[in-house]
Amino acid sequence: MSRLSRDVWTRPAGYGAFLWKIMFTGSGLVVCEKRIPGTADTAYACYREEDGGTVLDHFTLETFAPGKAEGFGMTGLETVDGKLFYIHAFQPDSPEHLGLWAIDPLREALAWARPDCAFVAHVEEGMLVYRAGSFAGFPERYYLLLDPSCGGVVSEPGQDTSRVARLRAGAFCEEARQGVLLPSPDGGGASRPGEMREHIRRGELLVTVDHVPVRREKGFEARIRVRRNGVAVYEDVLSRNTPVPCVNYFLLHGVRLYYIRNMTELVSVGVQH
Repeated sequence: MSRLSRDVWTRPAGYGAFLWKIMFTGSGLVVCEKRIPGTADTAYACYREEDGGTVLDHFTLETFAPGKAEGFGMTGLETVDGKLFYIHAFQPDSPEHLGLWAIDPLREALAWARPDCAFVAHVEEGMLVYRAGSFAGFPERYYLLLDPSCGGVVSEPGQDTSRVARLRAGAFCEEARQGVLLPSPDGGGASRPGEMREHIRRGELLVTVDHVPVRREKGFEARIRVRRNGVAVYEDVLSRNTPVPCVNYFLLHGVRLYYIRNMTELVSVGVQH
């Protein structure tokens, strides 16, 4: 790793876990979802954006909702709002999400829970969710608008499909809500067959990741580079010997670059003065 930038912190997933997803709260925390290979176990960690200080490490939904989330199996990171982040489970024998558990990491507490509802989107009026049901053997959905801070019902669109469609059409983009810039494919960046490049450009800053086949290992290596006004400020190997390119493993948030190194370590780099 070439640390031309001195403002770098790293946090390993630990416990043999892979880092699966990261999100950012409005209180200056980065929340990580970690998955344990070969199991249905999911754990979470929270770090301070400014210095990587640990707020919570390797906790599960059961930590904050003992006995209240039994039977749901695997969980995942759904969304964030203000100081809270939200965990979901899955519907039985389905990839569809079910349940919302709001976690306040600074209080180390469960803020509220709606295990009967599934998240749809953040909209102007609140958090749009639905309850799944059936009528005459056919599945149907009943929509609610919740206050994301407490889980209280603001209004009930119910089965008013026109209103639900209007709400969904005005839903906020999750990346924009969190102030995140994600990479785009760069069709002209690869120089040899089999290679590919991703990039993020913001003003004078350019972040690229080049995915290069490694013939002797029959896999891919990815190298991340940061340039400001064409001058190199940071470089590192993002991943080695992966069977497919590790795409979408980096992003910009505020004045920092975040990437997942070798699928098991979160790296944060200060990239703006």
